[in-house]
Amino acid sequence: MGRLCEEPICILPCLNGGRCAAPYQCECPTGWTGTRCHSGKYVRVCHSGGCVCVVLICR
Repeated sequence: MGRLCEEPICILPCLNGGRCAAPYQCECPTGWTGTRCHSGKYVRVCHSGGCVCVVLICR
């Protein structure tokens, strides 16, 4: 895309705020992963004890 074809194209859109960084490759924001930024990265341990973590946010 672009006037000089300098912008990469991702046929399937990047999700959760990701951007198309190379042909068919999404660059994901913090907390997201996967080819389309569709999977959240989960923290396994919360330091407050007994909490539930969802996409890097402890509750």
